[in-house]
Amino acid sequence: MTENINIIEAKNLVFKYDGGEDILPEKMPAAVDGVSLDIKRGSFTALIGHNGSGKSTLAKLLSGIYMPLSGSVKIYRSGSETPLDSSDESVNFDIRKTVGMVFQNPDNQLVATLVEDDVAFAPENLGLEPAEIRKRVDEALKTVGLTEYACHDTHKLSGGQKQRVAIAGVLAMHPECMIFDESTAMLDPKGREDIMKTILGLKKSGITVVLITHYMEEASLADELFVINEGKLLAKGTPVEVFSKRELLKNAGLEAPQASNLVNELKKRGIDIDVSGVIDTDSAVRAIEAAFEKSGIRPQTRPDTPKGAQNA
Repeated sequence: MTENINIIEAKNLVFKYDGGEDILPEKMPAAVDGVSLDIKRGSFTALIGHNGSGKSTLAKLLSGIYMPLSGSVKIYRSGSETPLDSSDESVNFDIRKTVGMVFQNPDNQLVATLVEDDVAFAPENLGLEPAEIRKRVDEALKTVGLTEYACHDTHKLSGGQKQRVAIAGVLAMHPECMIFDESTAMLDPKGREDIMKTILGLKKSGITVVLITHYMEEASLADELFVINEGKLLAKGTPVEVFSKRELLKNAGLEAPQASNLVNELKKRGIDIDVSGVIDTDSAVRAIEAAFEKSGIRPQTRPDTPKGAQNA
């Protein structure tokens, strides 16, 4: 049996929100309008778009939380040739176990007052044996680096720690794919960094990761990017390919990562610098160093402060 290379296949998805009694369904604009995309098994995929672009709605369609007005979402479990169709309500439970989702606000996801109880909530609802639940809770907390917080009160945790508890709760379900819907948006820089380290660790362990984000630095870490604009798929490709389309991003209310903007600004100011492929700090540093070497200019370094001068 050959395993499907994709874990999620979406075809011609259309979704509209209920406009209430005053607006006929056909008059409502589509939040997702004819989107087709595939998510490769074991990949790290990022969906980017401005606020209201439809990316979060698309995430809920991919996870089976929303049902499309038309089109289809098929989810392939490991070792199965028969996909789960999100329009089939009889397989909703299997979809939830295959594709987990972590939302923006961690406070809205925690259901218990104790960390380990919160992580155990989903496995308990699966009807697992106590020994198996204990094992899954311990494994999930270890994965997110919160083993020592197992008996802590959830309400006393930081935002980043709460988000890691939410991730652990999904991990305890043993999902094959995890979708993060702007899960770093409400966190401080340290919290965002911790969550991104966790996400990269999950990808390394073989879990398929889908990240919805408006932080371009986070998106630059993905294997593949999808740009969503006005409910439509505007562009796709590697981060290098997508972020090179600066005019397209600008028209979609987005911009390339700061590192990319920096080297492009240097080029505009007459510096002979290769801007291709620059999407993060490391690649920007390499490009700037290469530009210095090409010009024969040695970067000036600040001399060491003489002893005793600090108190002069």
